[in-house]
Amino acid sequence: MNQKIADQILEKQDEIAAEAVKQIYLKQHDLVKSYQEIHKSKSLRDTKYHLQYLAEAIADDSIPLFLDYIDWVTVIMGNININHEDFIMNLQLISDAVKHQIDDDSFEVLDEYFKRSYELIKSQHKKPASRQVQICV
Repeated sequence: MNQKIADQILEKQDEIAAEAVKQIYLKQHDLVKSYQEIHKSKSLRDTKYHLQYLAEAIADDSIPLFLDYIDWVTVIMGNININHEDFIMNLQLISDAVKHQIDDDSFEVLDEYFKRSYELIKSQHKKPASRQVQICV
């Protein structure tokens, strides 16, 4: 079954990525308001990368493989000033777009991959101590 899900994601990755990026631009207007067309094409490209890694991890039945990728991408996103909450929102919009393109019986598998990625981002990628204000009494 996992190979079927992975194949569906790869077959429809152009449509999924286009829908996800469209929703990102609609729902995260503050994040993308200064973006130019080149940024939109990079968003589309990066969304396809996320989908390809997701499909590969699902085909291999390996949540850890996807989480390793998400961990790496989260660091990259932070380096280009996309905060973790915005990245989680992007992943949620990608998840929604995937669900519109694949069979209903695949949702449970997908939900587990995405849910675990949100948990990883929230638990492992906190603001650096240098950016947190600490008050000593």
